[in-house]
Amino acid sequence: MKARDWMFQYGVAILLSLLLGVILGHIPLFTETPLGSTKLSAADVAQFLGYGGALLMLWLFGRQVASHVPADWKWLEPFRHLILPLTMLIVVTAAYGILLLIFGPFLQKTGKIIYNWIFVVGIAYASIWLVVMWFQKSASLVAALDMHGREKSQAVWGRGSQP
Repeated sequence: MKARDWMFQYGVAILLSLLLGVILGHIPLFTETPLGSTKLSAADVAQFLGYGGALLMLWLFGRQVASHVPADWKWLEPFRHLILPLTMLIVVTAAYGILLLIFGPFLQKTGKIIYNWIFVVGIAYASIWLVVMWFQKSASLVAALDMHGREKSQAVWGRGSQP
C-alpha cells in the first residue's frame, strides 16, 4: 500500500472518530442519559470512545510511519526515531483529558492528585525519551546528511569557489 493510501486511511479514521465523539457527545439523548446512579452520562462515554479511538489511530499511524518510512518520504528517514516518542508525547498529553471524562466523576481530591501525577510522570518520560532519541539517533544522521550535502556542493562549485 502506498504512503498516500494508508495516510488517507488513518486520517479518515481519526477524523471520523473525532466527529463521532463530538456529535454523539452533544446529542440531548446522550447528555440526558445517566449511567446508573453515577455522575457519568452516555455523552461522556461516547466522547471517551470517539476521542480515545482517534488517539489509538494516531498511535497506530505513528507506529506505521516509524517502522516503515515510505519511499516518497526519504527526507523523514533521519527523524524516524523521533516519530514514536513524539507520538507518545501527543497521545499521553491528550489522554489526560480523555480519561478524565470517564474517571473524573469518581475521583476525590487524593485520587485527582494521584491521577495528575501519573500523567506528569508519563509526559515527562515521553519528553525525555524524545530528547534522548534525538541525541542518540537523529542528530548524528542529520549531521551526516548535512556533511553529504556540503560535499556535493563543493564538488559542484569547486573547493575554493563557493558562491
